[in-house]
Amino acid sequence: MLRAMSAPTRPAVTAIVPTHNRRDTLPMTLQSILHQREVDLEVIVVDDGSSDDTYVWLTEVEDPRLRILHHEQPQGVAAARNAGLAEATTEYVAFCDDDDLWAPDKLAAQLDAIAGAPGTRWSCTSAVSFVVGDDGRVELVYHQLAPEAEHLQASLLANNVVPGGGSSVLAQADLVRQAGGFRGGMAEDWDLWIRLALAAPAANAPAPLSGYRIWRNRNSSRSSDLRAVESGTRALRQRYRDDARALGVSASVGDDDVYLAKLALRGNLRWQSFVRYARLARRAPKMMGWACAALVSPSAVDRETDRRSSGAVPTEWRDEVLTWMAPLLTGTGTP
Repeated sequence: MLRAMSAPTRPAVTAIVPTHNRRDTLPMTLQSILHQREVDLEVIVVDDGSSDDTYVWLTEVEDPRLRILHHEQPQGVAAARNAGLAEATTEYVAFCDDDDLWAPDKLAAQLDAIAGAPGTRWSCTSAVSFVVGDDGRVELVYHQLAPEAEHLQASLLANNVVPGGGSSVLAQADLVRQAGGFRGGMAEDWDLWIRLALAAPAANAPAPLSGYRIWRNRNSSRSSDLRAVESGTRALRQRYRDDARALGVSASVGDDDVYLAKLALRGNLRWQSFVRYARLARRAPKMMGWACAALVSPSAVDRETDRRSSGAVPTEWRDEVLTWMAPLLTGTGTP
């Protein structure tokens, strides 16, 4: 992990957190942000029309670095992020979803990476995906390396290679504004990352500094609308078709199918799981076994595929991540 320089040498950062009805996870997320080390920090939480007691709880948090914006009616995550961006006054902004977690050195490591690579204006980190079981046990089920910065444009035009969903990116606020902010839609994160990459080089932090929470057996989120996800991805590829051609990039459709199959399992969508794995079986016949198993029990296949990808998480990553993540999730202390 990159070691922190002294805070006064670094630019200030505004962390922007959109939230909607996440009173159960938001305190952990906010704790991980407010405990960033050696960075001048402001946090803007945008309560996007929550109907639980999220907003009331936020008003009771006593930290002068915290600002709260409130939407009476939900406007969507893109609008919430853009509202926070409009209010940010610092040179840099970073985004974190309301159920994800940051390592305490995340922002410092990214700012140091940018400072060490003149001309760069944004950064992402490596990340792990985690599940919290009903018994409170933390499982690290997937890991993703921060992409090589020198190939980032081409990589992003082929696939969304930025780890951690919307929670690993830090960028100059003016760069995000000039790129147009978040546009909304099913691929809104990926869309912005492409525009950032086309506008400016990045300096990525290789350590696993972001934690992306996975929810099992939930099909209420918009990511479980597989047709919409597929349509949004197709529209995004069309939008940047000329840029991709200029760089000689072809779409990684096979990766799209794997992602959609996993989303179907996560949402416990029996028929959709079968269909997606059957489609994969056209290229890899052994996938037909997964298709049949998914038709019987998507949740069982979900857990088995998680078990297999969990085994690939490097031991040193696992040890490092659990050191800062476990106290946040168990409430036993600060990272």
